[in-house]
Amino acid sequence: MKKTLLLHGAWIAAAIISFNIGARFFPAGDSGDKERLVAGAQKNQVDERSRGSAAVKAGSSQASGKRSGDGVLDPGALGSVQRKLSSGDIELLGEQFRKGTNPIERRMAFTALLAGLTAENALQVRKQIEHMDHRSAEFREFHYAWGSVGGADAVMFGADTEEDDMSPALTGWASADPEAALAWFNNLDMENNAGFDALLKDRKIPAAGLTGHLMRGLVQGLADANPDTASQFVQDMVASGHEGAEGMIHIVAGAVMRSDSPAEAALWSEGLPEGKMRDMAMNRMAGHFARSDPEAAASWAGNFSSQPESAGVIAEVGQNWAARDAQAAVDWLGSLPAGNGQNAGMHRALSQWAQRDPTAASEHLSSMAASDAKDAAVSGFSRRLAWENPQAAMSWAESIASDDQRTESIISVGRAWSKRDASGAAEWMVSSGVSEDVQQAILNPPENDNDERRRRR
Repeated sequence: MKKTLLLHGAWIAAAIISFNIGARFFPAGDSGDKERLVAGAQKNQVDERSRGSAAVKAGSSQASGKRSGDGVLDPGALGSVQRKLSSGDIELLGEQFRKGTNPIERRMAFTALLAGLTAENALQVRKQIEHMDHRSAEFREFHYAWGSVGGADAVMFGADTEEDDMSPALTGWASADPEAALAWFNNLDMENNAGFDALLKDRKIPAAGLTGHLMRGLVQGLADANPDTASQFVQDMVASGHEGAEGMIHIVAGAVMRSDSPAEAALWSEGLPEGKMRDMAMNRMAGHFARSDPEAAASWAGNFSSQPESAGVIAEVGQNWAARDAQAAVDWLGSLPAGNGQNAGMHRALSQWAQRDPTAASEHLSSMAASDAKDAAVSGFSRRLAWENPQAAMSWAESIASDDQRTESIISVGRAWSKRDASGAAEWMVSSGVSEDVQQAILNPPENDNDERRRRR
């Protein structure tokens, strides 16, 4: 698995570069403090760059960090290239970040604050970004950086704030020191820890909900450090019965997709233990792979075409390939063994084709022999077509041979028709002869209407 230098290294490198060009972006005639800050950074730039290069190449242990066995530099090893910021420097950079109108200049100031962040000056640096929305990238990046240098102190600071500080801080800590962050999380006893009173007692946040929230931050940090460690942790949480833990594999999958090629990411997901978590990861990777190289993705996915639990893999490849070349996708699906995978793929591919070229899609459907795969294809086609041409979509839905699938498709098309043209749908229901149960299902859709959510995407 490919490894990249962790985010902290990028911050430091960006800071050195930004200081190097700082004189060009800081307007002439600014205060002497600003000139001193830029000049000081330029004076030390060459030494800092050479020390940073040596640390990366040789795994220098001059700072508190160390190099892991696979050659990835731990964030602490970059500490020796950080420029120490005085209190005045922090205030000056903070003012530039808060008040600067040039976005590049603001980002440079923020980057410099992160590059000089220490456990000792973190609270002062936080004051410079506390005006930001807690959902903003800068707010979360600061707490990620603080967590990487401050550990548990940075995480627990968030227990007394209104903002979401704790999760990004735990993410940063886990990325820098996975073992320590894991040990802290595994030994949590929130209900007997007064540090959590503000959250559990004052704000009435359920302990289980807070645990799940922190767990997501932890998984993200573990994935930043080593996706294999993160996936093992998720597996352990699943085995322990933590509700929703399987879904956290998507966080790990995201990290793998950022660091590996689509083919490598697909193989990673295939190597997970069998079960719901593996299925989720493989589905995610199948779509990612197909968007990059649909033919290669199809070759990989075809290995699972006869496995019922892998129908989602076939469906993801079919849909994403159809977005690029629907005929090729459908031809591939037609070559697969009959079964859940082929059916799921046909449903999604024809839905995609209906969106791109409904005429060509309908011509292909007309040429298909009667089969379960055709029923699935007609179902996907009619449900998508319903939002543009509900009358035609209903005619296709009514042609489905399977009783259950025909009823489901009629209900889906009917709901879309009712939203698009209520009076037209009502007239159809009167003359269609559909049962009262079907009419009620059309007129009273559940709140989590999947077809409606898909259409809005």
